[in-house]
Amino acid sequence: MPNIRLLELDEIKDPTIRALIRQAEERGAPDPNFFRVMGHVPELCTRMYDLWTESFNRGSLDHRLKELVRVKMSRYVSCQY
Repeated sequence: MPNIRLLELDEIKDPTIRALIRQAEERGAPDPNFFRVMGHVPELCTRMYDLWTESFNRGSLDHRLKELVRVKMSRYVSCQY
């Protein structure tokens, strides 16, 4: 399985994506490295960030339940991350 190189912040030309990564680093979530990989495709990166924000920071479900679902899903697919 190929590895995709993490982009350094100065390699990312889109100021919106750089701001999203800085925000993720300050907050501790989502994992900024995920967006350093996604930065190879800027449109996908910003849409994934929007999806993540909507899914995990808003809505009527309790945050603890959302976290349990994330853990269960990652174990179900044998995710080591």
